Amino acid sequence: MAPLLLILLVFMPCQTMLFTFDRVTSSPPLFSIISSWWMNPLPQHSSCSTRSTPQDSMVRLDCAQQFRGNGFVVFGSGNTGLILTCEHNLPKTESNGRDLALLRADTFSVPCTPLRFWEDGDVVSGIDVVLLAFFTMKYGQVLVEPGTFPGKILSEPVWDEETDSGEIRSDYTSESGTSGAPVFLQRVNKVVGVNSGALGGTVKTAISVRTIHAALRQWLQPGDENITIEEMLKRIAEQ
Repeated sequence: MAPLLLILLVFMPCQTMLFTFDRVTSSPPLFSIISSWWMNPLPQHSSCSTRSTPQDSMVRLDCAQQFRGNGFVVFGSGNTGLILTCEHNLPKTESNGRDLALLRADTFSVPCTPLRFWEDGDVVSGIDVVLLAFFTMKYGQVLVEPGTFPGKILSEPVWDEETDSGEIRSDYTSESGTSGAPVFLQRVNKVVGVNSGALGGTVKTAISVRTIHAALRQWLQPGDENITIEEMLKRIAEQ
């Protein structure tokens, strides 16, 4: 039986929120667990907003009053919300090869607006995408609103059978601190990847939706091969 995700936190909408996590393990571990974690959504773009634009689902992550990266709401129902980010954004964690972390909040005062994933097949070369992210400016300031970085998919998704993970490669511009931010398929406004890094100059990498699906399936072991990411996130939120 998969271990339960234990997350204790205090959530105040549009204010600094303190997250405290207890460590759990799986084989391999899927969810990164940390202590003394801070998440700062801003009043203009809070994960607890009642509006339904992608910007309203964006989350800025800070630790010890330092900006660490991005996250975004992937599930919201009642007072519960799930937030996806990159594992390397979290302090004192070890990579499991997938670089994914899921954060949970159980005290939202208003419903969250989750972003949706593109699950209708792999993206192909030449498709327009957009990175939406908070980022660090030249002198260390962090934008109060997420910026957009348009680009195109450069190649077919790259898949590693050993780690059961893959990435998409694009040519959008990115700035410091954009890890964990969503990459959108522009024409349908759905997430096709989680921005994770770069390969040299202009090639940017993002964790593929297929990887997210594989990680959730491994943790939940649902049995249904056709289960969607949205359905698996709902099961996690109900635990």
